Amino acid sequence: MNLVPHRLTYKDNNIILIAPANMQFPESNIFLLDSCCGAGEFGDKIIPDSILGVSISGACYIHDKMWNIDTPNWDHFHASNSVFLHNMLRIVTCVSGNSFIKGLRTHIAVSYYNTVDLSGMYFYFKSKNKIT
Repeated sequence: MNLVPHRLTYKDNNIILIAPANMQFPESNIFLLDSCCGAGEFGDKIIPDSILGVSISGACYIHDKMWNIDTPNWDHFHASNSVFLHNMLRIVTCVSGNSFIKGLRTHIAVSYYNTVDLSGMYFYFKSKNKIT
């Protein structure tokens, strides 16, 4: 999968996130979109669209789209999750001024990634109709 940088805006910050080269964004500020997590009502409680007041909708949107554009296999599953982590950390780095808050947000982002990477495989393969 060909990943390229995409410049997005969040609260007057230009943030460069990586995403597939052909990815289309529904609006210039995807951080304003609600429920990009895509995990559903229960999943939104585990992986919400924000980390201590900072929207990660951009990372969630890209991650969800990556799950839907390629053939289902382990490599793609883990690659899309790695992009999710990278993009969350880029957002946290760009908008967190206070190092203590940045550290907390970073820890939470890594926890979100671990949750998705460890338990998300069921939902990934189910979305590809590989699990009934």
